[in-house]
Amino acid sequence: MRVKVKVCGIADLLDAVAAVELGADALGFIFAPSPRRISPERAKRIAEALPPFVCKVGVFVDEDPEEILRVKEFCGLDLVQLHGDESPELCARLWPAVIKTFTLRNLPPSEKLSEYRARAFLIDREKGGGEPLEEIWKAAAELAERERVILAGGLGPENVGRAIEAVRPFGVDVASGVEMKPGKKDFFKLQAFFEAVRDAQGERGFLKIIPADLWHLEEISLLSREAGRSWDFRELEKMAGEGSLVLAAEREGEISGYLIAVASGEELRVIDLGASEEGRRWRAERKLLLAAASEARRRGLRRMNFEGEVAKRTRRACESLGFEPGGEAGGEIFFYLEEGDEASG
Repeated sequence: MRVKVKVCGIADLLDAVAAVELGADALGFIFAPSPRRISPERAKRIAEALPPFVCKVGVFVDEDPEEILRVKEFCGLDLVQLHGDESPELCARLWPAVIKTFTLRNLPPSEKLSEYRARAFLIDREKGGGEPLEEIWKAAAELAERERVILAGGLGPENVGRAIEAVRPFGVDVASGVEMKPGKKDFFKLQAFFEAVRDAQGERGFLKIIPADLWHLEEISLLSREAGRSWDFRELEKMAGEGSLVLAAEREGEISGYLIAVASGEELRVIDLGASEEGRRWRAERKLLLAAASEARRRGLRRMNFEGEVAKRTRRACESLGFEPGGEAGGEIFFYLEEGDEASG
């Protein structure tokens, strides 16, 4: 059975959509003290913009049961994840929509664990770390022989493959391991994480978004000519050298799409977007846009701007991701990268 992936600490729509587009089965919203804490109101807005079949999980720590139930109903959560010292009685009250988290510190012996009614047990690292990951994986592997286990704590693209081999979990849970800073995910780290999960299970041949190197620039030049837009290789090389963003969509060594953008003031101006994958063009364009938005945010930019023919083509792709235009003027459209910027911009 394929290992499920939950991306936790989701705090805005951009990260939620990127995680889903890359293959997340579940998203986690933290309603407890944390740099990734989210308000129920914002979580509800994100949840309502998600496509169907994505599991929405609320994370709580020793919260009042009535508040857990209120937030669950208000946000439309599918499951609640209890991350404190909650009792078997509380798990029974929340059954069947409950996941119970344990660390090595509070993981009970098997006869006591059987008192907890939960859909799965999440094994995490103690807050602040300290325990060797191998010890956590060993305990999780022993538990996975008789229970449904979700593995968390210290996971990232560099070690999730080894963790899956060691534990054989039902699922893995990642938060800080795919962030550019607390509460903000990095598209390329997320992509690398999903690639590592799939590699560990022998899956190959996925569409990846990568920063273009010299070989990619030559391929992009050829691809643009096929689309009637004719980017010269030397022009692309100069733009990349001056800090412009040139991304390529690659599958098994073949370039099938590209995005070209320049930073201007507080915005990333997308000047071309193209993809040739037969039957998969929309997926390539969506991933290119999400990667560009993530990079723009990493650079501290506030919005993405499109104009002319690019605006016409891109609008549909952006709206398919759940993004609404922040404004339009003179044939241009733009999208804010942070919720709330439209109020201050």
